[in-house]
Amino acid sequence: MKKHAMRAALVAGVAVMAAGLPAMTAQASAEAGSGATTSYEKGHVLSCQGRAGDRSILVDLYDNSQYGSFASVNIEGPDGEYGGGSEPAQLFANGSVSADVPIERFGENGGDAGTATIRGTYAPTGETTRVHDVYREPTWVVVTHGVHRQLSSSLTVDVLGETASLSCQPSFEYDLKVTRTPM
Repeated sequence: MKKHAMRAALVAGVAVMAAGLPAMTAQASAEAGSGATTSYEKGHVLSCQGRAGDRSILVDLYDNSQYGSFASVNIEGPDGEYGGGSEPAQLFANGSVSADVPIERFGENGGDAGTATIRGTYAPTGETTRVHDVYREPTWVVVTHGVHRQLSSSLTVDVLGETASLSCQPSFEYDLKVTRTPM
């Protein structure tokens, strides 16, 4: 998959997951009689980009108190495309970000290409913003409400023998109540 299509899919996935898409392992409580379920979800979203020499690097970091953590790295340069993902046990902790992501080269000459090491810090900035969203999934009406708060961050990624500083937008923490009602 090309970098732009993969990036779009990952960012869309992160945004939807942050809004509260159900997962098979979700802890949810049934609302009496309606078949609705409610979950309470907290987490962080950082969608970052950087450059190392001739390479463009995209990093997406996501955690959710119900669904766990996910880190992905995508690299494009004159020597080809690389990427990978992992589910770190603890991606965000007390203002620090840390993940090691196995990387592979895509295409005909594909295979293991090492590890991307992501390190840095984050901190909440500004006021919280109330959020409310209503949308449909194939068999559910989903209502989310709660708060988002912007994050400032300072991150680097070491990959393929180079280090890149990352600029992260969107970048926020969230605290949501998510109610799913069957259609």
